[in-house]
Amino acid sequence: MIIPCILDEESVNENVRTIRQNLLNANPDFTFDLVIHIDNNLRPTSTGTLDSVEALYRSLENAPNCNLKVLKASPKKGLLEVDGILLEEFLKTDSQVSLRIDDDSAVNHPVYLNEFFDLIDDTKIIRLSFGWDPGYSCESPFITNSVFMESKTIKIYENDKWFCSENGSFWTRKMAEELLKVYDRKNPPKGATDVLEKQAGKCAWLRSLPIYTLAWATEGCKVSTPETRWKLPIENHFLLDQIRKNRQMEHSRQNA
Repeated sequence: MIIPCILDEESVNENVRTIRQNLLNANPDFTFDLVIHIDNNLRPTSTGTLDSVEALYRSLENAPNCNLKVLKASPKKGLLEVDGILLEEFLKTDSQVSLRIDDDSAVNHPVYLNEFFDLIDDTKIIRLSFGWDPGYSCESPFITNSVFMESKTIKIYENDKWFCSENGSFWTRKMAEELLKVYDRKNPPKGATDVLEKQAGKCAWLRSLPIYTLAWATEGCKVSTPETRWKLPIENHFLLDQIRKNRQMEHSRQNA
């Protein structure tokens, strides 16, 4: 598991709590190599220091199935650089698969890896659904109501267009290697905002892979056909930002 992080104790506290509950505790038969990169980046709406945020993640070290590595950068490196660093750190581990989770995302439901882990390979991209609560689903507009697979707690939906979304994606080692071949961190084509998921389209092999999105299965779970902000209902999302985006929106309104 790889996590890029800034100084935001409130978001990170929820990130840590739900990773423990819904990933580590939910999968006692899996061992997680958890790599965190903390940038010394404090936004006006957040609180925290490098040490206080590190301490929150260090609390996961008492989980028996978690091997933790924390990297810190001051001055900040920025996401453009950190995206590449985290992929490189994944390849240094013995793990065959990496799950990317952003520090502002809560893991909203238990992710029972045994139900789908064997599906993760070099022939497809599998990812957890995510969104901003209450704003919108990041699964719109590409997710379809065509179910690729379902089991006790999940439904896996097909998408009708290729895209790259780092948050929630399961990367194989080959995927990480191929992404690093095309990822330009020093001279990005479109400047500092051209992070990994925006450059991933340069990887022809990755673009050839179908994308499947995991939803938390509930009775009547389905993708709606109209173009709405929540084609996949909010309760069926695995990852949700319920804190940072709302704070930023409120800050913008107050300072407009």
